[in-house]
Amino acid sequence: MYYPMVLAHVPTVPTPNSPEKDVPERRQFADMVRYADFQVGRLVNALEELGLRERTIVIITTDNGSSVKLVGRMPGKPHRGGVGTNWELGINTPLVVNCPRLVPGGRTVDEPVDFSDFVPTLAELTGAELPAGVVIDGHSFASILRGAASRPQPRPWVFSQYYRTRMVRDRRFKLYSTGELFDVLQDIDERVDLSGSNDSQAVAARERLQAVLDGLPKDVDLPFPPRSQSAFAIQAKERKPAEPANCVPFGPFHLPEGRYGLTFTGAFRALRSPQESQAFLETARAKKMRVVIHLAGSRGAHQNQDGSFSLELFTRRLEAFRGVDFAPYVQDGTVLGHMLFDEPHDPSNWHGKPVAYETIDAAAAVSKRLFPTMPVGIGSPASYLRDGAPQGDNTHATHLSIVESGPRIGSAGFPASAGRLGPGAGRDRSPYGRRRR
Repeated sequence: MYYPMVLAHVPTVPTPNSPEKDVPERRQFADMVRYADFQVGRLVNALEELGLRERTIVIITTDNGSSVKLVGRMPGKPHRGGVGTNWELGINTPLVVNCPRLVPGGRTVDEPVDFSDFVPTLAELTGAELPAGVVIDGHSFASILRGAASRPQPRPWVFSQYYRTRMVRDRRFKLYSTGELFDVLQDIDERVDLSGSNDSQAVAARERLQAVLDGLPKDVDLPFPPRSQSAFAIQAKERKPAEPANCVPFGPFHLPEGRYGLTFTGAFRALRSPQESQAFLETARAKKMRVVIHLAGSRGAHQNQDGSFSLELFTRRLEAFRGVDFAPYVQDGTVLGHMLFDEPHDPSNWHGKPVAYETIDAAAAVSKRLFPTMPVGIGSPASYLRDGAPQGDNTHATHLSIVESGPRIGSAGFPASAGRLGPGAGRDRSPYGRRRR
């Protein structure tokens, strides 16, 4: 029997067992987790009543982690979810197996398993034959479940893919098709990219896992239109919008990868590594693009363990690009500016509090110290920039004011005139709007 629970999922809703209905999202999500446990209990009780409990294999798992807006503890430390991503907390999920007669309980096993392993495992446990003439990618982990003293070698890697980005992972290291390498045993939030590390174990892991990626078949088009919410979001990003008056569109409209060779978002580009930067900048110049760049990585790369903004991690990310000379591309108008980070105004992104204006100023100072010719800004609604102008002096930075473009919901842009700012220009501009004196 296959029982696909909708629990627990967003949007959160009260459950029949919720003691209170009008509570915050986090409380509702916790209620949904408890109700999922209640439903599993009902199922197990039914097996007991039918006399089937001893010889029924109960498997509980999930297809992805929780929402990125939800922070949980593991073990004892706060971590953000990763649904809709290849992050470790988006794809590394619990697997609970119980059968009193077949599976000895009370054990935790750390050997890697992925969903392709379920068919050969269930076939072995039930004595069913695998279909003839079909290549089975999975590896049976039945011997692990039985607690057998002698068992086959564990699978050397597991695979995941989200849209066009692939990932392979062994017990310790995880390599993306975009080049990033992480030691996920020590760095589960994937904050420290080891792709440029000289550590012998990291180098060996990169070579080993890259060979796996290189040996995988190429992507093919789905035989049917994807219907998930994440697919709808991706499709929306791929539709290039009409250019609004006085604005150059950027984010979140992803243009097809095949057009530029690498994912390119309108006139906004997140550069993942120094190695990637030079090739992209030359491509952008040749195609006469005008781009805003982003260097700080995904939001998790510059957050503390509790989800608040980390100036230290932000600085570390930017310092990795110290050797890239952006000045010629700023001078010729290819690079319009550097977006420090996105949505500092949204408390749900930063452990319940918006990023302080002084912190934004400090982040701008880091960028100007490392890349003095490059204008900087933040991704934020215009109202946040104008209404909260700080009292302090901010003349150390040349800023682009990156604002919403107006009627297009979910879109953003910046005034075309801002793109003409040259080195040292616009010193009375800031990401907060006009300076109070």
